[in-house]
Amino acid sequence: MMQRQPLLCLILSVAALSGQACADYLKGQQAYDAGRYAEALPEFQTSFRQGDVRAAASLGVMYRNGQGVPRNVYLARQRFTQAAQSGNAKAQNGLGNLFKEGQGVRVNRAAALRWYQKAAAQGYPPAIYNVGRWYSSAGDDAAAAQWYTKAATLNYPAAQINLGNLYLDGKGVGKDAARAVAFFQAAADQRAPMALIRLGTVYKDGLGVAKNYAKAAKYFEQPATLGDVYSQASLGWLSYQTRQYQEAFVWSDLAARQGDKYAQHTLGILYEGGFGTARDLGLYEGGFGTARDLGSAGVWYQKSAEQGYPLASARLGHLLLDQKKYPEAFKYNAFAGQRGNAYGQGQLGYMYEAGLATRKSLDSAVKWYRLAAQQGDPYSISRLKELGK
Repeated sequence: MMQRQPLLCLILSVAALSGQACADYLKGQQAYDAGRYAEALPEFQTSFRQGDVRAAASLGVMYRNGQGVPRNVYLARQRFTQAAQSGNAKAQNGLGNLFKEGQGVRVNRAAALRWYQKAAAQGYPPAIYNVGRWYSSAGDDAAAAQWYTKAATLNYPAAQINLGNLYLDGKGVGKDAARAVAFFQAAADQRAPMALIRLGTVYKDGLGVAKNYAKAAKYFEQPATLGDVYSQASLGWLSYQTRQYQEAFVWSDLAARQGDKYAQHTLGILYEGGFGTARDLGLYEGGFGTARDLGSAGVWYQKSAEQGYPLASARLGHLLLDQKKYPEAFKYNAFAGQRGNAYGQGQLGYMYEAGLATRKSLDSAVKWYRLAAQQGDPYSISRLKELGK
């Protein structure tokens, strides 16, 4: 690449752009790509003053993002406009972003699309992808899929991910899990973290493929290590499911303390069962089954329930039932049951049958048992048989 740059500058200098301007731009781009924004800025500025529209486009990006300079969307608009009017695709795409987001200009979706299309006509992958996003936000998944396909063919990871999502859901294209996985993998091969997350989710939840917890964990590991909370929570759950309790505790605790409701729920399970908890880690080589902590379990279930997670609410309801705190137990079981959670529905049936924190009502009990039984809840199925219902 370095050997080709002087030749590129020579070609451009013949086309009336000074060789020095080109050299300055390339120095700036090298520094920018390495994340050395303070070093890139003066190189781009020098090149821009000598008439290199590529430098104007790059300055627009830096001003918009606040990279090496205070964020200034008005200066970004000026630099993008100067370069876009000269036909620079990067700047045209940048102007499209400003109009789409209303940054330095009023929101104007039509203008955004025009600029995206100008850049897309030059084969600029981010702009082709952005045309797809524009159609997606307008509810036209079929058109979005066409544009994502064009960008995906050019190996643009974000387009590959979005196209994979469309194939997974069957929106705008025929439902095809195999093609979805292939597009996710293509993006993952380019080290796109979101692609790894999507692959992890596909195998964790069995979305069009057989569940495979080992594969899912492999994909979640890198983004989790980089700090993605969803991946951390997912690794915690997967480790619990595969009885790797110490790992389950470490990942769940990390994500739960960052507010993830699913990790908070998993952490509650670990404390309730004494699986891999902090006390176990210090006292027991086996790492599970010895240090139940119902108080901590209740705290984490409640944090998760307060964020609207029905299963955590049902588990908290169960703990409160055992503690004979019936009014609170009824509240949390009702929340879970009314949102379709079978565990909460079964416990709600029990509370109506026994008249705990509510009037005794066999009809209400049977209603909730039946709802839970329809989802395969063993306790509710058993109670209905015993009641002859």
